[in-house]
This record gives sequence, C-alpha cells and structure tokens, in this order.
Amino acid sequence: MNNRKSLVLIVDDIHSNVEFIVDILSSMDNIEVEGVYDGPATLKKVEERKPDLILLDVSMPMMDGFEVCQKLKTNNRFKDIPIIFLTARVQKEDIVKGFELGAVDYISKPFNLSELLSRVKTHLELGHKTRELQEMNIHLEEKVKERTLQLVKANDDLSEANEKLSKMYDELSALDHAKNDFISHINHELRTPLNGILGYTALLSEAIPKGDSAHLESINGLVSRLIKVSEISLILTELRTVDDKISIRDVLLCDALERAKPYDELEKKNITLTVDGIGESLLVKAEPRLLTICLGIILDNSIKYSPLNGKIRISGRDNAPFFTFDISDDGPGFSSSSLSNLFDLFTADNLDHRSHGFGIGLATAKRIIDLLGGKINIRNTSTGASVVIHLKKS
Repeated sequence: MNNRKSLVLIVDDIHSNVEFIVDILSSMDNIEVEGVYDGPATLKKVEERKPDLILLDVSMPMMDGFEVCQKLKTNNRFKDIPIIFLTARVQKEDIVKGFELGAVDYISKPFNLSELLSRVKTHLELGHKTRELQEMNIHLEEKVKERTLQLVKANDDLSEANEKLSKMYDELSALDHAKNDFISHINHELRTPLNGILGYTALLSEAIPKGDSAHLESINGLVSRLIKVSEISLILTELRTVDDKISIRDVLLCDALERAKPYDELEKKNITLTVDGIGESLLVKAEPRLLTICLGIILDNSIKYSPLNGKIRISGRDNAPFFTFDISDDGPGFSSSSLSNLFDLFTADNLDHRSHGFGIGLATAKRIIDLLGGKINIRNTSTGASVVIHLKKS
C-alpha cells in the first residue's frame, strides 16, 4: 500500500556468509539489508525494528535458529514475520522441524545465487500482498462498522417514522369514525322530524276532503325525497371505508331485484315493470345489501323520470365472465352535457328534469358496482335511457 523499502535481516554466525548475502541482496530494488551474528542479537534487533523477512541460519552457538524461530513465533507482535532457514542440514527431520516451528521456506548451503534471489523476492512479494490484504480488511471492517451504524440509525429513524405514521393512522381513523358517527347522527336527526311530518300529513289527509289533498301529497313527495337523499348520503359515506370489509358471495339476482322494487312508487305512476332473461337460479358475485341498495337507486331514478303509465324493462344475458342486464325506461333520457360526467357527485342537471341524475344517486351506484368488481355504464336509447350493469358470474 506504500513505497517504503523492505527490511531483510540476515542471521548467521559466519560473518562471510552474512556479508555475501548482504552484498547480493543490496542489488535488489526497494530492499534494505542488515546482518546479525547470533540469536540474542537477532531478538534485540527485531524488537528495535520489525523486519519484513528473516534469513536465519540453523546452526549457531548459544541459541540456534530453531530456538530463535520458536521465540519469534510465540510472540504475537512478531509471529507473522516470514522466516527462511539457511542450513547445511538436508536431513528430512530438520526440514520438517523448521516448517513445524513456522518457517516459510529453507535454502541449502552452499547458496545457489538465483535460488536465493528468487526465494527472497517471492516471500517479500507474498508479505506485501498479505499486508495489503490486512489493511484492506481493516478498511473494510471500518466501512462495515460505519455502514452498520448508518443502518442502525436508519432503522431507528424508520421505527420512529412508523410510530408517527401509526399514530397519524389512529388519529385519522378516530376522525373517520367521528365523521361517520356525525353523519349517522345527522341522518337520524333529519329522518326523525321528516317521518313526523309524514305522520302528520297522513292524519291531515284523513280530515281533508279527498279533492283538497293535492298539497299534502306534494309535501309527502318532497319529504320522502329528502329521506331518500339522506339515506343515500349515509350509504355513500359508508362506502368510503368498506373496501376491505365487504363479504362478496353468491347472490340470487332475482331476489336482489325483488327486494329493490319500489312497489309503492310503481303503483303511484301505474308503471309496468317487466323482467326477462334472469332465471330464478341465476347467481352473481355480490354483497346482498349493497346490491339491493344499488338496484333500488337505479329503479327509483327510472321511476322518477318515467311518464305516467310508462314501462321499465329489465333484460339479462350471459356475457362471460359477467352476467349483463339492462334497466331501460321511457323517460326523457340524459342531456348531452351530462353524459360525460354522470357518475360524478353533484353534477347531474336534474333541476329542470332533463337528466336522470340527482347528484349523488348514480355516484353511489357506481361506487357499489366498483366494490363488487363489476362495471356500469349508461346510454340513451330510442325510447328513453338504459343503465347497463355487468356483474361477475358465480
């Protein structure tokens, strides 16, 4: 990782051997060579300056090379220094003992010049690579530690954010419940006096001559209308929070239609309702209450804009994977301006009775069909208007 010179320590009790090797190795680039002549001096020199490689003679007085090697290898500071034994001993036992003590190689005496240079160069390069790897490992460990701290902090931040989001969700849920409770309460407060008005008008109609009750009938009609608008408003509010709560199952379409028929309204206007192509055993995927509400909204709308003695026709057909049925009437149809936004809230131009929409009814019906996984569209016909509904077959 740097360009410093490598220190090679030559240890031999024969001065001429040390001088010879020092002269040879000094010719190599980026190498500094020092000679030592006995074991104790070697240990002292290593303490002063740690070498990159030691060429160590085996046979020396006082302390031989094996003992020097053993002392260095049992010291954690110096155990990684590569040691090459210089030996005239070629017995297998001596070579094995050297390797067991931790030597990396051996060179036989008398020296072969090219062998000496080659082995010194090889082990210095290995030492350099080992140090580079160690430094890289240290660097990587620092990076891993730094990254770990960052991840721990990010995880702590994420946990804190999750707690805040959870708290916000709880607050929003509480607000949503409060809103629904408020709307339910308002709906109840509206229906109570409106139902009271209907009761009083019923009593008045008994006391007033039959020919003079037209105004009471108008009042009843308006009050009934207000009650329906109140109910649909409550349903639309409910639909905003039931996406994952509704239980879609097999429903008999004919039963849902039967429950949705507003018989009183049909009778008042003497409207004929016919059903064709919908068998008694036909099953569709729906939620019974919501499907009945949706059909009731559409039928009520058709009756409202149908003429006296008019006709409403319901016809079904297989349209795999859906079952498709039309609810058609003889009303005035939809104005051209309303066809593009029929299912938007409060956009229908029903005030002058040119459209079937009444602001929230069709929007509520569309929301229900969407929740049921179906489709709904509306078109004008040659005789009036038609609401086309596609529900998934069972």
